[in-house]
Amino acid sequence: MGKKPLPSREALVGDTVDSIASRFDLRYREQKWLDATVQLIVDDGQALEQFLSGDMSFFRKSQFQQLGGLDALVAFEQRDAVFDALRQSLIVRQSSLLINPKETRNGHASTCERETRDRERPFDGLRATARLATSSAAGCGRRWTS
Repeated sequence: MGKKPLPSREALVGDTVDSIASRFDLRYREQKWLDATVQLIVDDGQALEQFLSGDMSFFRKSQFQQLGGLDALVAFEQRDAVFDALRQSLIVRQSSLLINPKETRNGHASTCERETRDRERPFDGLRATARLATSSAAGCGRRWTS
């Protein structure tokens, strides 16, 4: 009765990759890089932490060597925008909450902390949400360098 099964991990990864790839009109090789990145950071909490902190050393792993290694990453022209979009994606945000539920990301409170604060002081929560939307629109994310 109206119950649908939850999407599989593979379906979530595929949807995320397809969405970002279509938004940035990625070529096949770039889409493969994105897919390998999402697969790794969803499976490996340490790789997720490295990705969120801007540490690119996890791109030396074997799955990326098969895609051309760091030379291919340097040639990935839209990598900054693509990785920023990935960092803001639901799958990455949810994965980061599973690893560190009380930790903040980019100076913003986690979902659990925001919900608690919003129940205690609802107007402060509205202001914080407005600030978050404004700062996100202004591009407060990290910059990736090669």
